[in-house]
Amino acid sequence: MAKHFTVLALLFVVGIAAAQSDCPNGFTGPECALCTSDAGCADLTGYADATCNTDLSFSANSELKNFHCTIESSTFSAFIVPDSLLIQCYPQGMNMTMDSVADAPAGPFCTLSMTLQKTLGNSVVNCIAEDCDFTTGSAKAQCQKTSCACTPADCGSSTVSGLIGQLKGTVGVDCQQDGTCGLTLEGLPLASGPVNVKCDAAECLVD
Repeated sequence: MAKHFTVLALLFVVGIAAAQSDCPNGFTGPECALCTSDAGCADLTGYADATCNTDLSFSANSELKNFHCTIESSTFSAFIVPDSLLIQCYPQGMNMTMDSVADAPAGPFCTLSMTLQKTLGNSVVNCIAEDCDFTTGSAKAQCQKTSCACTPADCGSSTVSGLIGQLKGTVGVDCQQDGTCGLTLEGLPLASGPVNVKCDAAECLVD
C-alpha cells in the first residue's frame, strides 16, 4: 500500500510540474504523463526496479495507464485539437491518493482531457469516467458513467457547453497493438460511433 501511494503521488506531482516547466528527464507528452525510460521512472519513484512500460495493454499491476491520442476523424478533429487527447486510467482506483484527482470516484476510473479548436475558444474539456472495466492483457477500457466540465466553465459558448454536457454515457477506448484505437463517447452528437484515434501508451510500473 505504501509503495502504491508513493508512485501515484509522485506521478501526480509530475503533472503539476508540467504546467510550470519542461518535462523532467524520462517523461514527455501532455502533462508530462508519458514515461520514456526506465531511468525516468526509477528517478521519479525512488525504486531502482521501476520500469517504463509502453505496451498498450493493461498489466496486472497497472496503477496509472496513460494514453496520448491523435484524433484521425476529420469530423471530430474540426472541433477538437487532434493531438490534445490524453486518457489516464486508474485500474486500482486512487486508494490513499484520492485527493490527487478532484472528484475522483472510489473505484477504478479514467480521466479524459482535450482542447477545443481555436474557433471554439481553445477551452480545455476535462472528464471523469467511472464504473470502469479493465482486462489484464488487453488494451481495452470501458466506463459506464461520465461527467465533463470546461475551463472556462462555459466552454466559450452556451452551444458548446450544451454539447459537452451531453457526454454522460459510456466512454471507452479499444486499441490494437499498432496503436490504432476506437474511442467511444456516448451522448456526444459529434461522435455517434467510435472515433478513430491513434494512441501511444506509457506507465511506470513497480513490482
